Parts: sequence; C-alpha cells; structure tokens
Amino acid sequence: ISDYDVWHEQIERQQAGRENVLSNIKCERYQPTSGSTSKMKWIPYNQAFLDELDQAISPWMADLYRQFPEIKQGKHYWSLSWVPSDLRNKLTSSINDDLQLLPWWKRLFMSGTMAVPEAISLANTSEESSIATACYLVACRDLSFISVWSPTFALSLLQLIKDKQPLIVEVLNSGQWPETLSGLSHLSAPKNPDAAKSLDAWDGELSAKMTSMLWPKLGLISAWDTSSSKIWANKLR
Repeated sequence: ISDYDVWHEQIERQQAGRENVLSNIKCERYQPTSGSTSKMKWIPYNQAFLDELDQAISPWMADLYRQFPEIKQGKHYWSLSWVPSDLRNKLTSSINDDLQLLPWWKRLFMSGTMAVPEAISLANTSEESSIATACYLVACRDLSFISVWSPTFALSLLQLIKDKQPLIVEVLNSGQWPETLSGLSHLSAPKNPDAAKSLDAWDGELSAKMTSMLWPKLGLISAWDTSSSKIWANKLR
C-alpha cells in the first residue's frame, strides 16, 4: 500500500515527457483530482485503463437507454470532472474534456448529443465556465439527461442560475457575452429569447416547478445517492 507522495516525482517526470516510468504503455491523459489527505494529485490514465473505463461506461449507458428511453429524445449534459482556475491550460485541453475517456467513434456520437460545448473548458476561470454552462443549460429546452458525479454540483448549478438570473436572461436575449466575461471570447454565446422570457418570469424559488419549466423533457439525473451524498441527492431529487 502506498500513497501519492511515493509516486508524485515519477508522475511529474513522466508528465514532463522525459521518460515513460510508470508503465510500458503510453500515458494518454493526466486527470487532476484532490482529496482530504493531500493537495492536487495528477492521476495518469494509459490506454489499458481507458479501455477498462469504456468497458464499464458502455453497458451502463446501454442500460440507461433501455430503462429510461426518454433520454433519447433530447440533449445530454455530462460533468465528470471540473478543473480549477489555477490548472486551466496547464497541459492540454484533454484534462477538461470528459469525452476523452471514450474511443474516438463514441466521442463523435456523444458530441452530437451534448447540450454544453466542450470549449467552455478553455475559459480563463472556473467561474466563467460555470456561468457559460448555466447559460447553455437554460437555453437547451430539450435537455433530457444530466449526469454529474456529485449531487452538490448539480445543486450549485441551480443556485448559480438563481444568482445570475438577470445576466443569463441578458445573454439569451442578445446572444452575446457581456464584457465582464472576457474569458469566453473564443466561444459563441447561446441565444434563446423564449428561454430568456421563461427565466425572467421565474420568482427565484428553487423547486421542481422551476426545473420542469426550464427543462420539460428532462427524463433522468444521474448522481451519487449514498453515504454523505444521500441528503443532497434527496434534495436534488
């Protein structure tokens, strides 16, 4: 049994591209993560590990499509990882793109179902990414599936929609980012005056009425619902 401190020097050496020290298989991705016992950790993903993930994700998604066929009727939002501001653009954009976990042909298929473009990950800050995500989600009236690992992340997005209600209404009416969001200049803003009108009429109360008004076709939210996440999953439900 070992902890990250035993490996971090070798990971950093391999990450810098000087040598392949952790495996005889090329490392395709380094995913930043953190925990209660140490600060930021870079987890190496080689192709064999990505293949194992695909072997788990594919039957899971097939089962979801069978159990909840309504998710086929609209767009999806996935957020499996969220890169903090101080790590953005540090290595490659792939650390922000969760579709990179899948084979190329599945990425091609999945990218056509996404409600939020992956380019939001290239924003300068995580706050700008969050605001752009909220704008795209509100603009997507045919959202049918949300997949987040933590229910608190989904709740925080709903709270953000409440806190930034006037700004989101402005963006969806104009189809332009305000000057204060300069880190989104590479990304086209969504435009949906009908969604803006619905959001503008919202009284600000977070409720099932509000979410069904925004996303009438939402068929499923996938998130943790056990252990310490149970209370938040119940609130999200």
